[in-house]
Amino acid sequence: MTTHAEAKRQRRELWRDIRRDERRQAREKVSHLKEAVREARRRRSEALAAAKEQCRSDRIAARQRARAARTRIADEVRLAVEAEHAAAREACAERSRAAEQIKDDIVRTRAELHAEREHKKELGRIDQSGRRRLRAALRAGETDADVRQQVPAALHPLFEEVKHRIEATPEASRAEQFLRHAETHPEAVLAAMEHPAETELRDLEREHAAAVRAYEGKKAARVDRLRSRAARLEEESESAERRARQVSEGIALGQPILVGHHSEKRHRRDIERIHQGFGKAAELRTEAQAVSRRASAAEENRAISSDDPNAVPKLEEKLQKLEQDRARTVAANKAIRSGRAREALAELGFPERLIEQVLTPDPLGHVGFPAYALSNASGEIGRLRRRITELRARAERPTPPPVELGRVRIEEAEDRVRIFFPDKPVDALRTELKRAGFHWSPQVGAWQRQASNQAWYQAKRILGTEP
Repeated sequence: MTTHAEAKRQRRELWRDIRRDERRQAREKVSHLKEAVREARRRRSEALAAAKEQCRSDRIAARQRARAARTRIADEVRLAVEAEHAAAREACAERSRAAEQIKDDIVRTRAELHAEREHKKELGRIDQSGRRRLRAALRAGETDADVRQQVPAALHPLFEEVKHRIEATPEASRAEQFLRHAETHPEAVLAAMEHPAETELRDLEREHAAAVRAYEGKKAARVDRLRSRAARLEEESESAERRARQVSEGIALGQPILVGHHSEKRHRRDIERIHQGFGKAAELRTEAQAVSRRASAAEENRAISSDDPNAVPKLEEKLQKLEQDRARTVAANKAIRSGRAREALAELGFPERLIEQVLTPDPLGHVGFPAYALSNASGEIGRLRRRITELRARAERPTPPPVELGRVRIEEAEDRVRIFFPDKPVDALRTELKRAGFHWSPQVGAWQRQASNQAWYQAKRILGTEP
C-alpha cells in the first residue's frame, strides 16, 4: 500500500518530469527559433537583392520605353513644327513680294520691316506652341494607368501607396521615378508584395520581442519574489517580537525569580521565551533588510546579462561608446601636449569644469588623462569583444543533448546547465556542487549554473563520469 510520503514523492517526481519536458520543449523551440531567424534573414537578404536587381532591370527597360516614346512624340511634334515653319516662310515670302511691288521707297521699307516682324512673331508662336504640345503629349502618356502598364504587377500595391509622391521630371518619367524609388527601398517592395521571407522575418521578430518581454518579466518576477520575501520576514519578525512582548507583559517590572516557589519554572521558561523571541525577531529583521537590499540591487541593476535576448546589440552599443570615449581621451592628451591646450579641448567638446580638472597637475606633476585610464579602457574593450564573440558562438552552437545517469538527469535550458536529482543530495555532494559553481534553484527544482563547456565538465565530474 502506497504511503502518504511515497505518494508525495511520486507527485513531486511527476511534476519534475512535466517541468523537464516543458523546459526541453522550450529549449528546442528557442533553438529552432534562432535557426529560423538566421535562415529568414538570409532569405530576406537574397530577396532584397533580387528585388533591387529586378527593380533596376525594370527601371532600365522603362527608361528605354520612355525614351522611345519621347523620341516618337518629339519627332511628331518636330514634323508639325517644321510644317508650320514652312507655312510661315511662305506667308513671309508673299508679304515680301507684295512689299517689293510698292513704288514708294519709304512705304516699301516699312512694309518689308513689318513682314519681317510678323515672320519672327509667327516663328516664336510656332516654337512656343510646339514646346507646349510636346509637354502636353509627354504628360498625357504618364497617367497612373500608364505607369501601371509599364511596371510589374507585383509592384502595383507599392505604387498605390506612393503614387501621390511620384512626379515626372524632364530627365525621367513617372514610371522611371517610381522604379528608382522601388530600387532604393527594397524593404518596402517586399512588404508591399507580402514576400514570404519578409512575413516570416516579421513573425520571428514578433517572437523575439515576446522573448524579450519574457526576460524582462522574469527579472521583474525575481524582484517581486524578493520584495515579498522581505515583507514576509518583516511580518514574522514583528510577530515574534509581539509574542515576546506579550510574554514579558505577564511578568511584573523588576519581579525577581522566586527560587523554590511554584512559579520558578514558569518564570524561567517565560524569560527564555522572551529572550528567544526578541533574538528571533532581530535575526528575521536583519534577514529581511538583507533581502530588501538584494531586491533593490536587482531592480537597479543595469548589467547586461547573457540571458538577455538583446545582449549582443547592447554589448555592441556599449563597446562603440567605450571606443569613442577612448579615442576622445587620446585626442585630449594630444591636445594637451600642443601649445593651445584649452582651445583644443574646448573644440573637442570638453566642458570648462573638466578642462580645468585635466589641466590641474596631479601630485606627480602630470596633467591630462592618466595612462591607467587608457589601459583600463583598452582592457574593458577587449573584454567586451571577447564576450560578444563568446555569446555569438554560444548562440550558434547546437544545444547538447540531455544526459541520463541513472535517476539523475543533466540538461541545458535557458542558458543554464541543470542537474536534476530524484531526492535531496547528501551534504558532501551539495558541498561539491557549490564548489563547482552550482546553486539550488527552487523555481526549476534543479542545481544549475551558467551554461558552458566547463559547466558540463564539472557536472559530469561530480557525478563520476569524467576523470
